[in-house]
Amino acid sequence: MNFGAYKGLLLILKRVCKINLHHIKERKKTKSFMKHWACVLVFALAACGEQKAEEAEVASVAPHELSKKELCLTGKFIDDRPVFLHYQQDEDIISGELIYLDENRRVSDRVLGIMQADSSYKLHVFDKSANVYSIISGRPKQDKLVGVVSSTENKKEYEISFDSVDTLIVSLDMAGQPNKVAGSYYYQLGDKGYRGFLEVGKSADEGKVSFNILSVTSVSKGPSSAAVERDEVTLDGTSFIYDLPGNNGCKFKVKFYRDFAYVKYVQGDCSKQFAENATIEGLYLKRQ
Repeated sequence: MNFGAYKGLLLILKRVCKINLHHIKERKKTKSFMKHWACVLVFALAACGEQKAEEAEVASVAPHELSKKELCLTGKFIDDRPVFLHYQQDEDIISGELIYLDENRRVSDRVLGIMQADSSYKLHVFDKSANVYSIISGRPKQDKLVGVVSSTENKKEYEISFDSVDTLIVSLDMAGQPNKVAGSYYYQLGDKGYRGFLEVGKSADEGKVSFNILSVTSVSKGPSSAAVERDEVTLDGTSFIYDLPGNNGCKFKVKFYRDFAYVKYVQGDCSKQFAENATIEGLYLKRQ
């Protein structure tokens, strides 16, 4: 396909999927240029198909509920599979999606992660059953994300280097809503790894919810468990801080987002309040 045909297709995609092409006139007509935009084209076609299914949900929300900014990157994942990663960030929490661009099998998986104290990223890639099958550990460098991806199944590590792309993604904002926090949240690190359960129920009292948490360590480490019995709390927006009963000042915070929750220790030595190696901290994906 010649340059003119590529440009024509991309202009159509710009109108349908909002692909930003303001650099297209400045790029040279090289083989690398064709290869770059061919990858973007494959992603865009996949995104268009998914966009129709999500169109009603996105169109039904107010403008302030849409993401203000999505960062987009492309690169090679495990087994050199081409992928497209896009995400948004709220303070130290990262929420996005990993889309495989294989010709015969296009799959999109949920990505949740945390920006560490040293500004590096730790991203969990979830399959459809909330099982974390890969963990990306990397650091953003200019227009790249460089690091390693490890498999929770075979424990192997693979080097990655993702390049940023000038692509516009319109998706729902990651922020949660107080009246939609009730539900079941879950994560599992591989078949035999850590797993956690967070149950949130509605309360008869306005502004309150009931909750309980159970987390189990990996099979190789015990297993042992950490549990917080069901209790009722008052929401402060979309979060609450809980003072663990019968302890030496351990407090943890639960913050709810659109389709996940984050549990984090905020005061005291909470690690000693549960069985050895057990923790309730983590990112829990909401089950639909």
